[in-house]
Amino acid sequence: MSWMIHNLYISKLFLYIIAMKELSVTEAREQFPALLNQAAKKPVWITRHGVDVAVVISPELFETLVEAQEELEDIAAVDAAMLDKSPKIPWAQVKKDLKLD
Repeated sequence: MSWMIHNLYISKLFLYIIAMKELSVTEAREQFPALLNQAAKKPVWITRHGVDVAVVISPELFETLVEAQEELEDIAAVDAAMLDKSPKIPWAQVKKDLKLD
């Protein structure tokens, strides 16, 4: 299941990124207010002498990317735990130890 979620995130991100705008550092400096307006809608890639140096994105996209990364890390942790063959602690024991009963 985790590969499916991972692929959905990658697909969504890919579709979003292919519509990106690219500006040189000079253009970005000259068009900074417009750059911020564009970044609110889609990422803006900044290059210097043809080399990628930055990407300007909206706070909402940043949060979405951080949440997606955290979700993928959680999925990887669950997958690793499922593969762990060491002895497990029964749920009843966990509740007792934590005084949840």
